[in-house]
Amino acid sequence: MEISSQLERILSLTFSSEIKARIDRELLITNFSKGKILLREGEQSKHVHIILQGIVRGYYIDRDGNDITKCLASEGGFFATEGLRSDEPATFTIECLEAGRSIQIPYVWLRQLLAEQPMINHKLREMFQEEVAVQEQRSRNLLLLTAEERYIDFCETFPELVERIPLRCIASYIGIHFGSLSRIRNNLNLT
Repeated sequence: MEISSQLERILSLTFSSEIKARIDRELLITNFSKGKILLREGEQSKHVHIILQGIVRGYYIDRDGNDITKCLASEGGFFATEGLRSDEPATFTIECLEAGRSIQIPYVWLRQLLAEQPMINHKLREMFQEEVAVQEQRSRNLLLLTAEERYIDFCETFPELVERIPLRCIASYIGIHFGSLSRIRNNLNLT
């Protein structure tokens, strides 16, 4: 399947033949293996990726050397760093939790396309706003919910990911230790 067709499917848009040709000519599909580090903290990111297959996570390393899951993305989602808006180096690392594929879009190319194509600009803004809403809900949950409530909310919000993501990543994403998650799962009869 052509890259433009895959983007049309993910974005629920229909592109003109000119835009399709440009996308197919100028964008790439990248393959990644499980465990691959796509970007390290401190490196300069130049691309946004729209995930066709697989799961990636962004994580920080705390002062004790523990990794803390910042964000997760899977099929139809995207991953990028603050470099998209500020040209600053990444403040977190991006790791593949599963083998997969993504459409790699250079930031410069994306900015130009968004300036030229209001329809695509609108759709990508919706995607970014949805991600902001997910992060806002996560912040609220971390501040207001119990550990058990956060785990239940994660399972309800991301049912397609629960069995695909290591429990240690889920635990750090919801702000608890792995041992606490094991106890919660035992209490909920999920082990």
